[in-house]
Amino acid sequence: MRWAFIDYENIGCLSKIDLSVYERVVVFVGAISAPLHLTSPVLSSVYIRK
Repeated sequence: MRWAFIDYENIGCLSKIDLSVYERVVVFVGAISAPLHLTSPVLSSVYIRK
């Protein structure tokens, strides 16, 4: 199983990453990060934890 671990504060944009090659994607966001927009059609489910 291929997982992606992404530090959103350092990358700032998910559009440059081919998420279709991963089975799971974990995105780490900081307290002052800009809103995270998940518009990828390859995402079958999204789990958000605070």
